[in-house]
Amino acid sequence: MADLLEWWNSVVLPPTVVPVAFVCSIFGTVILAVFMRWQGVIMLVVSFVILFAGAYLGNVLTANFDIHLNRLYVRPVFMSIVGILAAALVFLILFPKNDND
Repeated sequence: MADLLEWWNSVVLPPTVVPVAFVCSIFGTVILAVFMRWQGVIMLVVSFVILFAGAYLGNVLTANFDIHLNRLYVRPVFMSIVGILAAALVFLILFPKNDND
């Protein structure tokens, strides 16, 4: 447990991660709404929260990796998209759209 807390305290993210993850999650939610089983505000909110968590976790989990991208903008966008893709795949597996919907 102490190693996990030490790792979490060593993660330093640029200040642009949260706004970039927010914007990417909004775009991802709009795109994901086409492929979801249920329509409505509740599903939009749930999918936004899950995609935002995926985008933020994508940035947090790769914060200490040495990726040669612009750390302020390009890397948060890239990692947000990777995290959103992972979260959306899980979400689509759990809630696929039926053919008769």
